[in-house]
Amino acid sequence: MPAYSVPVSGVDPEDTWPVVVGADSGQVLQLWGETKAATNRVVCDANRKVVDLDVARLADLRRGIGTAFSATRSEGQAAMSMADVNSVYDFFGKAQDFYSRYASYDLTNNIDADYRDGKGKALRGTVRTYEVETESDGRRHTQCP
Repeated sequence: MPAYSVPVSGVDPEDTWPVVVGADSGQVLQLWGETKAATNRVVCDANRKVVDLDVARLADLRRGIGTAFSATRSEGQAAMSMADVNSVYDFFGKAQDFYSRYASYDLTNNIDADYRDGKGKALRGTVRTYEVETESDGRRHTQCP
């Protein structure tokens, strides 16, 4: 059967899909993605810092910026002594692997954050934060996520 191989590109330059199209029918006979999933993880330890959500700025909540919470463990670093940091780091890796394997979806590239901290696009999380905010009943509530 005569066919053509047609390269298809996505928005990002690294998103490419070779597609085989039937020459007579124009139907897609075969396609596969060549996007490589690359996990990049950044986990911060807030060390029990209290964040007042009534007055907090975005920079106070972001992970990985020196004025807020600095990175405790980044991609490729060895396990830390803080179990919570390691658990979140490992969870991000397992989530990336799952979506890459079963959905051909790159979490790091698509559900990411780049806070211009030199860590690049990354799956980011913060452990051991305490949040305080005023609820609709007018009382202050503390949460330990």
